[in-house]
Amino acid sequence: MEDNKIKMERLIEQVAVLTVQVAELQLEIKRRDLSAPNQKPTSCPTSTDKFKAGDRIWILNTIKGPTNWDASKQWVRSAAKVATVTNTVSNRVYFVTDNGVSTWRSEKNIVHIDSV
Repeated sequence: MEDNKIKMERLIEQVAVLTVQVAELQLEIKRRDLSAPNQKPTSCPTSTDKFKAGDRIWILNTIKGPTNWDASKQWVRSAAKVATVTNTVSNRVYFVTDNGVSTWRSEKNIVHIDSV
């Protein structure tokens, strides 16, 4: 019984990682399409009015693992690039990554996932 529970937990983790990888691939395809000739790239949203609590976002710059990260948990780099907005203040957008890290980024360093 415990074996099945452990297997299910691993499968759930794998599905989460695969979901993030799909989002990464979609972003890469979009970037390649935008870099094609005769196309203008679209810009990132420029106002925190565009980001509301609960929005799913893609972080464009790097998020490093915290120094106090629990060693029993694996740091999934791709899960650190996808997050849910919790709050916006001034030019800062606060969010929680899929790895569970709470942080913020400037609005120019994030995009909505649905626009990826």
